[in-house]
Amino acid sequence: QAVTDFGRTGYGGPCPPAGHGTHHYHFKLLALDVAGLELAEKPECTEVEAAATPHVLARAELMGTYSR
Repeated sequence: QAVTDFGRTGYGGPCPPAGHGTHHYHFKLLALDVAGLELAEKPECTEVEAAATPHVLARAELMGTYSR
């Protein structure tokens, strides 16, 4: 897991600013040919994706919208 916009790892749920309209949330699932990746303790999303890219067997993405 990568560090989120909340500044920690793990899912935090949608939380757009009040009155800011609809926000788009992208969820990516990657099937890899390895059991794990060699990463720093708290990697950024770009670091996880870069390390995973050479190992991707399949991928899926879900985009959801949310507003307050």
